Amino acid sequence: MTVAEHHLAPLSAAETGELAAGLLGVQAVPEEFADRLHRWTGGLPYVVEEVMCGWPGSTQCPDGVVGEPPLPASVRRVVVERLRGLPPAARQVVAAAAVLGEPAPVELLRSVAGLGEPETRRALAAALREGVLHGPFRDGGYAFPYGLARRAAYEAVAEPERPVLHLRAARSLARHTSPYPLAGMAGHYRRAGRPVQAARCLEAAADRAAGLGDAGTAAAHYLDALRDGPSPEARDRIALKLARVAPNARPGPQVPAALRQVLGRHSLGPGPSGEIRLLLGLLLRNQSGSGLEALEEIARAVPDLLVVSTGQAARALAITAIPSLKGWPVGEHRRLLAEAERLLPGVEEEDLRSAVLANRATALALMGDPTAWEAVADLPDTLTGEAAARVYANLAGAANSLGHPRRARAFQARAWQAVRTNHAPYLEAFVETTDVVAAFTRGRWQGLLGRAERAETQYQDVPDFHAEALLVCGLLRLHTKGQTDVARRLLERAVRTTALDTGVVLTAAAAAVARVHLAAGRPSRAVQAVEEALRHVRRTGAWVWATALVPPAVEALIRDGRPGEAHRLGAELAAGIADRDAPAARAALLTCRALLTATDAPQSGQAPSDALYASAADEWTRLDRPYEAAYVKEARGLHLLASGVPGGRTVLHEAIAAYQGIDAVWDVLRCQRELREHGQTTVRRPGALGYGDHLSPRERAVAHLASLGLSNREIARELVLSHRTVEHHVARALRKLGVSSRTEIGSHLGR
Repeated sequence: MTVAEHHLAPLSAAETGELAAGLLGVQAVPEEFADRLHRWTGGLPYVVEEVMCGWPGSTQCPDGVVGEPPLPASVRRVVVERLRGLPPAARQVVAAAAVLGEPAPVELLRSVAGLGEPETRRALAAALREGVLHGPFRDGGYAFPYGLARRAAYEAVAEPERPVLHLRAARSLARHTSPYPLAGMAGHYRRAGRPVQAARCLEAAADRAAGLGDAGTAAAHYLDALRDGPSPEARDRIALKLARVAPNARPGPQVPAALRQVLGRHSLGPGPSGEIRLLLGLLLRNQSGSGLEALEEIARAVPDLLVVSTGQAARALAITAIPSLKGWPVGEHRRLLAEAERLLPGVEEEDLRSAVLANRATALALMGDPTAWEAVADLPDTLTGEAAARVYANLAGAANSLGHPRRARAFQARAWQAVRTNHAPYLEAFVETTDVVAAFTRGRWQGLLGRAERAETQYQDVPDFHAEALLVCGLLRLHTKGQTDVARRLLERAVRTTALDTGVVLTAAAAAVARVHLAAGRPSRAVQAVEEALRHVRRTGAWVWATALVPPAVEALIRDGRPGEAHRLGAELAAGIADRDAPAARAALLTCRALLTATDAPQSGQAPSDALYASAADEWTRLDRPYEAAYVKEARGLHLLASGVPGGRTVLHEAIAAYQGIDAVWDVLRCQRELREHGQTTVRRPGALGYGDHLSPRERAVAHLASLGLSNREIARELVLSHRTVEHHVARALRKLGVSSRTEIGSHLGR
């Protein structure tokens, strides 16, 4: 009998994932988990199997894994047996490698093990022969073959020896590496029981990251330094540094908690206390979903700041002057801005003066103040980097919302230019979501859903950015896919998520839900859908942000038999924007007046309502708002059809063409249904080709929803079609695709 010994080569990360999936009985495991499992096990099949068998809840696919898995007893046994076979010096070198945790050169291993060089090299050779350590790797270092082997070796080190080795490791890293691996050294000092030195290293690591523009890493290191319990003087210093980098870092809730803890000790002087409160308020305002709480925190900072710095106090006041739908009334924000402007002549520091001017321009623009563009012209040329990205993203959002498309594009270009020169995750998210919202507003919907979905996934830790991404996802799911139920869920999440909202989320989400109810013939539900957003607009007086909201609200009130309320709402809008520079709100007012005039004279299809409709459509087109222009054409066409005036069918077909131009499938289907309800049929133009054996756009939309498992009745509701029409489309789709059941549709649609 011949016995052959075969050594299996380690698996790749992908192969490790496949083995893990097979052991779990699932199709696949997350790629991130496969990569981490490969690092833990080195891709050794028997170790992978041992780990997966010992995994808590091992019948389920691991997801969102944090930390390492339990150390399998077999791995510990193998490592310990090999260690026993080593001479004492080799065990010291292995212990040094286990403490260091990263591939280490001979000199570093020697220093931590406390041996001479010849003895270290002999010991290392013994460890390599037994397979306890591997190397040298490309960087000349030696390490364990896989992560769990290192852990088993570390646990074999006697506990009293570990702090000694970690202290040697920290000091050896300082002697033998450049630049210093400060974060790693901090970890060793911490395990050596030296928290003061650990905090010092972390602070230095954070300072280095902040100097390189890496706000995220800097914030993480400062936060870790505070956890290490530094001296009171160091604690206050580190807290101030953390507060300064956190607004650009997208940190988690631990940062506000840490800053509050430091403030609660009352050890800070007025200057640092005021600055930390100001920056904490900014953090809460922009990233933590605590809108009013944030404004109140910033307001509490002003008295402290006035003691030490007029510029800091002016900056705080200018920040609180920026309005929002969930904030204070606009009049209060104007008062705060006037206070900041009163202090401005006494601000000598150039950076603080620039910050006040930037916030002043932002506040005026968001209010629709006619002097806003003069304030923009007053911005200093020295405004660059993070400050420039922030102010120009704010101005781009304001200009887009108010109806200044050219200004919006110019500001957005400057924001992108500034953010690309700085690694500030918060500002990158800010500029990207502003861009996504603007693309939707301008009808640039091609490929936008994927971009919005990526933003929704990436920016979940910043409430207002996450809400804006959810909003655009919901709007596109409605208009381009006709998925009303999915859209409503996304829009409801957006409303729940937004923290302050500078005129984007609450109004647009409510307007879209109202349109869904109106399309389904539920005007009273449409009125209910807009009530909460209108309450915010009325409470704050921010009528310049009611552009998307008021026209469908007026239409809902009219169709619900409440024309008096519709007229009063139109009058509120007119009064609210009377002295404002808000072209989009004025176009919305024209739309409302057309709807109201048509209702007052339902049998007259001509002037004045027809002229108002035409003026509103022209204004929306001038403002680069194709969806609103199409909506006005639709309303005008329906009014003409209802009045029995010739031309209604033509105008409605113009609306259909406009909707098709931006891929608004749901709106196209609604218009076609409205034509049928008025006894109009769509006649194919002479010479136009049919679709033959190919699916028509409507058949494809129906087939797609059928492939997702929706019933005919659900599809009819989603696409605003009759149940019978859906049945016909499903039957034709099955025939054209050559399949016999709905479950087969999905695999054939992309062909």
